[in-house]
Amino acid sequence: MSSAKTEKETHCGSSTDTHNKIQHACSAMQGWRPSVEDASICHVMPTHVLPQHALFCVLDGHGGNLAAEFAKEEFLDLLNETPDFQRYCQIVSPFIASSKKKKSKAPSNKQIQEFALLLEKALTQSFVELDRALYLQNYCEEGKGKVRVTAGSTAVACLVTPFTVVCANLGDCRAMLASSGTSSPTAVTAKALSHDHLPDLETEKQRTVKAGGTVENGRVDGELAMSRALGDFELKDISLIMTKDDEYDGTNSEDLEQLLQFAQQQKVTPYPEIQVHHLNETDRFLILACDGLWDVTSNDEMAEWTTGLLQQQHGNDTDLGRVCEQLLDLCYGRDSQDNMTIVLVVLEGGNKLIGK
Repeated sequence: MSSAKTEKETHCGSSTDTHNKIQHACSAMQGWRPSVEDASICHVMPTHVLPQHALFCVLDGHGGNLAAEFAKEEFLDLLNETPDFQRYCQIVSPFIASSKKKKSKAPSNKQIQEFALLLEKALTQSFVELDRALYLQNYCEEGKGKVRVTAGSTAVACLVTPFTVVCANLGDCRAMLASSGTSSPTAVTAKALSHDHLPDLETEKQRTVKAGGTVENGRVDGELAMSRALGDFELKDISLIMTKDDEYDGTNSEDLEQLLQFAQQQKVTPYPEIQVHHLNETDRFLILACDGLWDVTSNDEMAEWTTGLLQQQHGNDTDLGRVCEQLLDLCYGRDSQDNMTIVLVVLEGGNKLIGK
């Protein structure tokens, strides 16, 4: 390309809950790449279904946008259908204050851990089933377990609840949370909620080699520069994806356990790594972004930039979309060569950063 495309697609939103309101924005820029391969999800759960909950996700496609766009369309439905997420919705409701109810029961630490475990399982099942669905709906007819070069996507997803942030990631998209001390609410520190899955990491390399692959020049089989991803089926054992073919039932514990075990045996696995952060009053905001941003900045610097930009906002006139656009511009100014997508989620405590 002779010039970069710096136009941005930006969206903003917030929950309607008066308790623990969630504000967010997302902005994306094509940059120097010939096409857009990123996608994102910003979904605040309906108040009448699950108040004070939201799902945010950044997807960084490669080999085309098919995998990222497919995940964008299917991920939330798959999550909602998992038995563990349905169970979570049932048992968490007494502990959530709705807009019509000022008080709710306070869960114990043990109960919060049980909630988080259900969400961990639900996110894990969703990612692995998403990979299987991507193959069945787009590549299954390639024939006899052999597929041509296929699209793939890395991903990072955060489920925000009144009690925790549950983060699941594949590859080198990244999420971080900014917090500050109660005595100095504007001095933030960054906490990594995800870690990049690079083939040279010892645990990742061991799985790849055990599955019959190699790591050459930091790439799986000398081809893929990340060791966990959706798609990339030419680097996966299709027989492990098919399991029982159309007889697979995600509500059957034996079927699910087999699918999860098989996913962990792939050279490039769709099995996510998950971290849980227990929210507290010092937490300010979340950032989810693709590697187009992280290639040119660090978690700490991103936290510092975002804090400064939020402090330039003014109360009711806050424009989180503009903040996201400015963050993209800062990374573009550092010569990022990739598509760039960022999601900013301002938590309840983040209002202390916004100028009045």
